[in-house]
This record gives sequence, C-alpha cells and structure tokens, in this order.
Amino acid sequence: MMNDLTFERVEELKQIREMTGWNVSLRHMDACERGLWTAGEVAKHLRKNFKFDCKAKELEEFADEWHHSGKFGNNMGKTYFFNITENYDFQKLIEKIQAKRNSKVTLVKFAWENDGSKNRPDYWIKVLKITEGSLAEETRSFKKLISENPPEEGKRYRPWEFFDVFVERKQK
Repeated sequence: MMNDLTFERVEELKQIREMTGWNVSLRHMDACERGLWTAGEVAKHLRKNFKFDCKAKELEEFADEWHHSGKFGNNMGKTYFFNITENYDFQKLIEKIQAKRNSKVTLVKFAWENDGSKNRPDYWIKVLKITEGSLAEETRSFKKLISENPPEEGKRYRPWEFFDVFVERKQK
C-alpha cells in the first residue's frame, strides 16, 4: 500500500531515481515495482483481449490509486494505477465504462464570443453554452449540470456564481 514505505525503501527508491534520472514520485516508482498496471496498460489489454476500444483517460475514475508522474511544462502529471490480480473482473470494468458512455446528461461551459458590435469589433464577452452528452464526454471545459433549474443559455453569469450553483465539482 501507499503508506507502507519504510525509511530503507525510500532511500532505495531515491538511489534508483538518481541512477536512472527518472523524475517521478517515490510512490509512483513503488507502484511500478509492485507490478500495478497503469491505465494505459489496462486500456491496451481491453483493446487486445476483449476487443473493447477505450482510452486511458476513460479509466481514470475507476483506478485504485494515482501518483505524480513528473513535471511536464508547468503541469504535474498523474499516472493512474490498477491492482490487477488473477481474478480481476475486466467484464465488470467494461460494463462501468459502457454505462458512463450511455448516460445522458446536460453539459455546460463558458465560452468567449464576439458581441458583434460594429463600434467595438474586438470586444469579447463570456457566455454560457449548453449541450447534451454523456458523462464520458465531460471534459475540463464542459461540466455536468446538477441544478434542477438550468441556467439560461447566453446569459452573462459571473464564473463563480455559475460554478457554485450549477456545476458538480469533482472531489479527487
């Protein structure tokens, strides 16, 4: 488990990291050495053995744990890990992914639009966009709508008003 790193194990992992130049967290290294599968490996296994086309991004929420995988530009990457055992039920995982794909929800986002004024051609305003989709189509910009009273499309909401009232925030 994550909290089972002893002082000796941490020192060993630090030495390996220095020798290899692998710039990931110690817990990430430990997970790899324990034989946990990454989301990409699981996706590849599903495509190859079950003929089920999916991406690693779709598997993130079903992962058992995640660890920092290094810095990429200004962003810290994450690797999602699965504890795959002999009796792991891949069919159940496929069913969960399909249920997420088939779910119909209202997705909303803010978008910049030109107000079309001839007097101010480069004046842009932030407006609300609403679309129908599945939970699998939820992205960083489109979020699931949870409010019973949907917002008016095109209305000028302040971003903090909108997200506090209408959008479900992910707790990860």
